[in-house]
Amino acid sequence: MKKYILTLLFALMAAVAAQAQSYEHFQENLKEAKAGNRLAQYNVGLYYHNGWSGVKQDYQQAAYWYRKSADQGYADAQLNLGYLYEKGLGVSQDSQQAVYWYRKAAEQGNVSAMFNLGSCYHDGNGVTQDCQQAVYWSRKAAEQGHGAAMCRLGNCYYEGECVDQDYQQAVYWYRKAADQGVSSGMNSLGHCYKDGNGVTQDYQQAVYWYRKADEQGSAAAKYNLAVCYYYGEGVGQDYEKAYELTLEALEEMDDPEEMALPYNLLAIFYDNGQGVAKDEEMAEELYKLAISYGSMEAKANLGGVYYNKGDYTEAFPLLSDAAADGLNSAQYLLGCMYRSGSGVTKNEDIAIRWYKLAAAQGHEKAIACLDDMYFDEEAPEAFDWVKKRAQEGDAYSQYRLGKFYMEGTVVEQDYDEAKKWLDKAAQQDNVQAIVLLEAKSNAKIWKKVETDRKRAEAKAEREYRLWKFGKYMSTFNCPKGYTRPFGVSVGYVSKRWDNIWSDGSKEHSSVFDDTKLINGVQAGVRWEPQLKYGFGFDTGLYYEYYQDKSDMMDDGDGYGPYFVRMSEHCLHFPAHVEYRLNFTEDFQVFFYGGVALDFVLYGKFDYFDEGYDEPFGTLDEEIYAGEVLPDVKRFNASWSFGGGVRFMAFQLNAGTRMGFYNMSSSPDYKVYQNNPFLISLSFMF
Repeated sequence: MKKYILTLLFALMAAVAAQAQSYEHFQENLKEAKAGNRLAQYNVGLYYHNGWSGVKQDYQQAAYWYRKSADQGYADAQLNLGYLYEKGLGVSQDSQQAVYWYRKAAEQGNVSAMFNLGSCYHDGNGVTQDCQQAVYWSRKAAEQGHGAAMCRLGNCYYEGECVDQDYQQAVYWYRKAADQGVSSGMNSLGHCYKDGNGVTQDYQQAVYWYRKADEQGSAAAKYNLAVCYYYGEGVGQDYEKAYELTLEALEEMDDPEEMALPYNLLAIFYDNGQGVAKDEEMAEELYKLAISYGSMEAKANLGGVYYNKGDYTEAFPLLSDAAADGLNSAQYLLGCMYRSGSGVTKNEDIAIRWYKLAAAQGHEKAIACLDDMYFDEEAPEAFDWVKKRAQEGDAYSQYRLGKFYMEGTVVEQDYDEAKKWLDKAAQQDNVQAIVLLEAKSNAKIWKKVETDRKRAEAKAEREYRLWKFGKYMSTFNCPKGYTRPFGVSVGYVSKRWDNIWSDGSKEHSSVFDDTKLINGVQAGVRWEPQLKYGFGFDTGLYYEYYQDKSDMMDDGDGYGPYFVRMSEHCLHFPAHVEYRLNFTEDFQVFFYGGVALDFVLYGKFDYFDEGYDEPFGTLDEEIYAGEVLPDVKRFNASWSFGGGVRFMAFQLNAGTRMGFYNMSSSPDYKVYQNNPFLISLSFMF
């Protein structure tokens, strides 16, 4: 006991002595820092930043000394000063200042600063978001051994973000990060082995890397390890172990975005009684908790719970959201609801659509339902489905495909193709195919089933569009797929002037005639950013060219006849508020209103003898405020309104512009320029 007390006393004395020595080191650095030594200034900043050796933590003092050192070009001080600005520690939070100091340090080769600068570009923090720059700085840091930068670069290659998707390159960078002990690199490498992306699929290797990452404290890897135990991938199936790991992962997670999947898996344990006593009420509450964290899988699972209870009203919205997000279990159940008319209007066409989406992802029950629907009756789309299944080796589908070719119902009759597929089915001992082959001589007397494929497809498409319309109108928002705010446009535009004299009389004018319009063409670019609830903006920049021609004239002195042609080059800038009705992702109707500004860049009069193509005289740049229109200005402002439709990438606009700006500089009359009609076609991208 005495020996233990003496040992503890000596340890405490050593710690006090070490702290005293460290504080003495701080005082030495402070003295040199005040004398202008940049390394000492950086060290003093570290003491204040971290609260080392009895020095009270003081971010303002840390920022003060870091700046002193940073101003003398010390890269580590520039990095730390950037960090204080990014987090708002000791200084006002200023992302732009953070980027400024990170760049200073990065340009001197500071690897951490390179990574932080890449993070700023990746997130658009203090600088315009630029994934190319994010990749550039992440690569520079990764090539110099920065583990987190290696992981980010691996993610870019895995997702195809600002680089061509390349799973092998992703694996390369994940492995380099993992070799440095970076847990996120280990976890990502485990994903690659689990899914077979960039490497040969190997569940045991996936478990190895998940376990390594878990040992480094990765809660996400612990959850992935739980999934492996749940499905028995790379390890023996063990529900109790999976349940324990899931609980531990949730306890270690502090990021809400990570918690959705573990809560969903925890609900599955209680829902199925796997690894824990079955508790349906607990399962429902956990599903709801997972949904609150954004889990679509939990929506599909809870929708399935309500479906099995016969509570279709609660099931439908959950399954609809999950199915639209691509979850095949929800797509299958929606197909069942439409097939049986459970909670929705019965519609086998819509049921087939959902079954097909689920079947394309390998959902066995959806495949079986499609088989039933196509084999029980001659559905118009049966041929495509049966052919797909026959090519996959299903004997009954091979028999059915041969029968299709033999009967010529939904495909052109072809006995050679019929025999080929019937032979394949017979080789798998399909009795129906064997009987049909033996009765080949009687094939031509088989009754043909008449179908109207086009009408059935149109009906299915119509019902599908109505369903989509209801879905989008219920949210009253732009569809999720709305990604075409830019466009190029060409069109027709007309204009004329309204002259209002001092006595109140009014007349129309188009320079040469009081009634006709001046015709023109328009071309330009448009930008239509969309907000919520159908509202958005419409603007752009357009070039307009107008041309008008006079009647034949005679100057009275025997010269003539001749005519005059006016031409103008203008710029047009609209600023509209827009409202869109989104009937489907591909079809929209919209209306707009706002103001438009116009400016004549160049105008001229050309004089032509009758029968000649070349002018004998030209009056340039003097139309407005000149010899022809001496009191009319080049600038105009108008009220602008109209509407149009968009189908996929093509948009048709029609509208009118009514001038409200007096273009006349004369006190005797006012001039307002109107554009009675304009129409344009745009391609949006």
